[in-house]
Amino acid sequence: MDALLANTQTVQGFFPFWDFQVVGNIVPIINGVEEQSQQATVICYTQKNLIPQLPGVGINWAGLLLNNETLAAIDSQIVTSLQNNSLPYKAVYTQVGTKLKLNVVLE
Repeated sequence: MDALLANTQTVQGFFPFWDFQVVGNIVPIINGVEEQSQQATVICYTQKNLIPQLPGVGINWAGLLLNNETLAAIDSQIVTSLQNNSLPYKAVYTQVGTKLKLNVVLE
């Protein structure tokens, strides 16, 4: 996952999406800590089964929103995904009112 990505929201109120960031007509290639950080972030935020070519990959965020998953189960999925990819990151959760905020930080 060495191509630089950007999180974009084209229409207010619609869900944001990932896209390649283009600088001077090229997509920059990143490595080292920057690449690992991007990989950890994408792993933690990708909805399970969102990518047809990668069935079963991702976190079941929709299950949490529908009360079919607990936050403990979501956290377990995140920890497992980060460990499976040998990434030294962890999830830190905070709650602001009724909103859950996730930060992916280096351990």
